[in-house]
Amino acid sequence: MSVVLVRLSSLRPQRVAEYPLLLVTVPVIYDRVLVIMARFLLSIAFATTFNVALGHNPGAQQHLTSFSAFASQERLVDSFLALDSLEPLASLDNLTTRALECEPGTTPCADGIHCAIAGTFCCEGDNAHGCSIGETCCLASSSCAPVGSYCCADSSGSCIDGSTCCPNSSKCVRIGETCCGSGVCDVGQTCCANGAGCADEGYTCCGNSLQCVPEAQCCVDEDGDYFCAEECVPSLIFPYAKDFLDEIYENMCKGTAGSSSTTDPNSAIVTLKKDTGQALRRAKASNRRAAGCAGPTRITCPPGTNCDEFPFASTDEGGSGANIMCVPSWQNDWQGTYYNSWLSEQIKLGNLVRGGQYRIVLKNIDCSKYLRKRLDKRAEPNGVLQQSGNTTLLAASLFRNHSSQNALLIDLTKDQDTPGTYTLDYDISQGSVISGAIVDDDGEYLANFSALSTSGRATASVDLEEDYGDIHFLGWTNDKDVSVSYEVKVTPSTSTSRSAAQTASTTRSSGTVKVASSASSTATASAASAAGALTGPGRMKGGLSGILAVLIACLI
Repeated sequence: MSVVLVRLSSLRPQRVAEYPLLLVTVPVIYDRVLVIMARFLLSIAFATTFNVALGHNPGAQQHLTSFSAFASQERLVDSFLALDSLEPLASLDNLTTRALECEPGTTPCADGIHCAIAGTFCCEGDNAHGCSIGETCCLASSSCAPVGSYCCADSSGSCIDGSTCCPNSSKCVRIGETCCGSGVCDVGQTCCANGAGCADEGYTCCGNSLQCVPEAQCCVDEDGDYFCAEECVPSLIFPYAKDFLDEIYENMCKGTAGSSSTTDPNSAIVTLKKDTGQALRRAKASNRRAAGCAGPTRITCPPGTNCDEFPFASTDEGGSGANIMCVPSWQNDWQGTYYNSWLSEQIKLGNLVRGGQYRIVLKNIDCSKYLRKRLDKRAEPNGVLQQSGNTTLLAASLFRNHSSQNALLIDLTKDQDTPGTYTLDYDISQGSVISGAIVDDDGEYLANFSALSTSGRATASVDLEEDYGDIHFLGWTNDKDVSVSYEVKVTPSTSTSRSAAQTASTTRSSGTVKVASSASSTATASAASAAGALTGPGRMKGGLSGILAVLIACLI
């Protein structure tokens, strides 16, 4: 127990200790003069201090006029004022040295200033502190070591006998334990190099708080965060923004939390299918049917939404094991575009090959909490520059460093299940498109368009497998106002078991889309039916020859 000893000012001294006066060269015969001068100088100093205090705090003058405000100095002043009543001074020693008399029940310390209360003693070399009888004074930490303990060499305190002080820490370790940063590692554990934590026996440290199993490696992702994996692989990082993209993130969270590839509910390691071209498209169509996003057993999504599967259809983990959910179409389009932008970059850099693995991680969100309560709040339009009907313009900021242009997305099909050739004709009547493409739900580029400016026209075709899934137009642009007219023609494949009536050109049902913008412009979509039309509700209807004109005034 550390004891702060009593100072002289709180005592009632009868003689003054170690207060040398300035005029020590004056002969002893003038001792009485010295006493008077000392009293005079002390009075002036006291009065000056008192007046300064009043000047700094005028509001407290009433309080300061009470001499009790300086109670701690009273006895010291009284001692000097009483010097004339003492016996004549025989020498300078009598003037400069006086014996201290402590309060009854206390013991004077060697410094002549402090007194130790009963049951304590003054610490040698630091009389301002004391310890209880039986304890040891720890001068470095101004503390006391209890009975059966010893003082540590630094300011960390004390430890019990038989243990070791951890440097620059208040911790003590027993035999077999290890000092580690500000903590202690148990027997068998290993202190991580940065001292931030301990790894269990057989495990390895990874970053500040992770430990990896023996067969795993410690890896660092593109954001500088640590993770454990059998092999360090590139990370596809989806950054979450609160109340934005909630639906698509809910489905992805369910997929990562249900994955056994990692112990982190926010991440999953998946394998990219090794197929390319038509073989990859057939594999993706098969996965979509197995997941329930395509084919006769697909789920029915409300208008403006479509089916999202996670993990992606382009991975070996997709298919029957995927989580599916109806999400706003523009969110699904954003996800696919973001994913494919990253995927193309990684393949180009040589970080990922077809058939290789990569890690999907959802950041700034806790997927384990996300699953317990389904979100009922709709996503706010942050990052959506313009949206109307089947068209959406997304800000470049949604794609991190993968793109510096805004993304124009137009849904071209809905619940597509007809195999065949899909041809897109489009022209630009206002603004420009730096590049364009027909892409699928995974963001895979199925057909490319070159740059187009005002009055430019382009055509592209793509062959789709049965139940391949929906496709959309992706255009990258820097302009604030873009007006695009387009037409989709579908020629069903004759290599399927469909009837002859189903092999004619098909079109979507007619409809009207209005786009509200700062220019108060509108766009309409119409479609004319042709002979051989499919009559199934919600399916492609025959002879697609309609033209949908969409005018978007982008708000930046």
